[in-house]
Amino acid sequence: VLAANGRMFEAEFSGALMRDAHGNPSGFVGVMRDITERRQGEEALLQSERKFKELAESITDVFFAMDEELRYTYWNSASEELTGVWAENAVGKHLYDIFPDSEETRRAERVYREVLRTKKPQHFLSEYHLRGQDFVFEISAYPTESGLTVFAKDITQRKGAEDALRESEEISRG
Repeated sequence: VLAANGRMFEAEFSGALMRDAHGNPSGFVGVMRDITERRQGEEALLQSERKFKELAESITDVFFAMDEELRYTYWNSASEELTGVWAENAVGKHLYDIFPDSEETRRAERVYREVLRTKKPQHFLSEYHLRGQDFVFEISAYPTESGLTVFAKDITQRKGAEDALRESEEISRG
């Protein structure tokens, strides 16, 4: 819409047909609102969401976010690849809906709850058996305003190499 001052703006129009006492059309009433700022805000939010998703999806480590109830609110593609669980099937689910009730999962839950309680990051190693394979993860959990974010780096090969080196040194010492 072109305003009287020559400025272009986006508008939202609502209107209604007015009727007289006999039900015959007698006029029309309408309201037009300038929604330029709202549209700009919506576009800025979409742009921000796109940038976040691009950043989160570029991370090759497992990355997910959880709310205060330990329900997943974000699940990146590395999480999908590792677990075989698609983001649309993970988001909204609780920790135990995705991972089996095991000592490692209960330990992770304790750490996550501590992060939520103290609002301080925590780092720990965890071993998981997923999709027929054993993994060792270096997990970092960080508090956020709405819950927490978690990065899990697969260090299985590095840990295996460290263990093999340690065994080799022990054997050579005799």
